[in-house]
Amino acid sequence: MITILLQFYNLSKIYFENKTPEEARIILDRAIEKFPEEPNILYLSGITHYRLGNKKKAVSEIQKAYQITEDSILLNLYLLMEKGEKIEENR
Repeated sequence: MITILLQFYNLSKIYFENKTPEEARIILDRAIEKFPEEPNILYLSGITHYRLGNKKKAVSEIQKAYQITEDSILLNLYLLMEKGEKIEENR
């Protein structure tokens, strides 16, 4: 199970880093179907949706990741997205 999760994450991250966020989104949507409580997948999905201009979905995914981990970095990211701030995409 972890191997599959890592494959989804690594493949989507490659697409994301190569500036092909739509392909990353497709992979991440499939990953979320299988691993809906995985915060790293939700985080990357949120950033990908943000890059695609889907602010509402981006905020939702980051919020879900925060609810699972209670990571203060995710909370700050969520708050910045809610305010419409430009987000640096390095994590």
